[in-house]
Amino acid sequence: QYDSYAQDALRVLAFAYKPLRKKYNKKHVEQELIFVGLQCMIDPPREEVKEAVARCKTAGIKVVMITGDYKKTAIAIGEQLGIVGKAVDGLEIDQIDLDKHVEEIAIYSRVNPEHKMKIIQSLEKKGHIVAMTGDGINDAPALKRANIGVAMGITGTDVAKDASDMILTDDNFTSIVNAVEEGRNIYDNIKKFVNYLLSSNMGEVLVLFIAMIIGFSVGGAIVLPLVAIQILWMNLITDGLPALALGVDPADPRSMHKKPRDPHANIINKNMALNIVVIGILVAIATLYVFANALPDVDKARSLALTTLIVLEIVRLEMIRSQYHTKTFSNKWLNFAVAGVFALQLLVLYTPVNSLFKVVPLSLSDWRLVLGVSAVIYVIGMIAGRIIREVTHESD
Repeated sequence: QYDSYAQDALRVLAFAYKPLRKKYNKKHVEQELIFVGLQCMIDPPREEVKEAVARCKTAGIKVVMITGDYKKTAIAIGEQLGIVGKAVDGLEIDQIDLDKHVEEIAIYSRVNPEHKMKIIQSLEKKGHIVAMTGDGINDAPALKRANIGVAMGITGTDVAKDASDMILTDDNFTSIVNAVEEGRNIYDNIKKFVNYLLSSNMGEVLVLFIAMIIGFSVGGAIVLPLVAIQILWMNLITDGLPALALGVDPADPRSMHKKPRDPHANIINKNMALNIVVIGILVAIATLYVFANALPDVDKARSLALTTLIVLEIVRLEMIRSQYHTKTFSNKWLNFAVAGVFALQLLVLYTPVNSLFKVVPLSLSDWRLVLGVSAVIYVIGMIAGRIIREVTHESD
């Protein structure tokens, strides 16, 4: 009957009594008891936990349940949550080589603190990053030993909280899954930031470097596509607000469908490195083409080169965000930043301050050239990015 109740995910208590004489031996008081019956209680998991466990599976995260419950009760609860796998109890842990079988086991029952430590050590030997949750004093050693100890903020003891790295303020497993998603989003945004700044600056450096090698000349004098104040202006408006706005980009809708990244992997992987080089070369070619096309009018040529570089860096933003399936206008702060960049550049081109920046107003045909070249680079860049992803077998 006990097993039958346990299989229905019920926790079972057995009741018994013993008539005591006035004088009795305390050592034997719990022997020869008279059985009364069984009482069951249910402690159902929260509704949202099943969905959270499913999200973990799609994200490549294995959820393991460690409990003091009876084995069959633990199995039944595990099935309700979608935690399916081999189940063992504390006695079986002592009898098997856990290092060999830890990958197969999803449910541990009737465990003690020593068993929890053993489970964590076996998982770490297999190369896993282990997050351990707990609330009691007996959980403290495991919380301290795990890569990430997560204590319960409401029901957790002070000892458990002190031993952990994180504290859940709502004691909700779903919050851990949400934190994983947010962490992946933060990491992606850091990669976007690095990718954008390096590829943009690579383009700027190559423009000047190649121009010096080619040696554009007007009237026998060598001219460069940009002067110092133009470079400073471009870096001020393009490397500032747009780059910072990438830090609050919305999450990639596929973030919880990717496998966990290698903790030893570099932020700049092969895919990003090749993208930076290829886009830098494309930006340089486009800018130098526009510059050379306007010579011998040096001021106009520089105005076109400066504006083309700025537009191409904004185009680069969209290239990077498209790799993460981010919608174009989903980040209002980035929208404001891009609008601000264009507004400031128009201010420099069409107001008296243009003499300070050594630029001249651009005509409608000039803008058609700039936008046309930028559109071509966008298409070529997207195609190149797809080829690089296929060659490197890296998604971002």
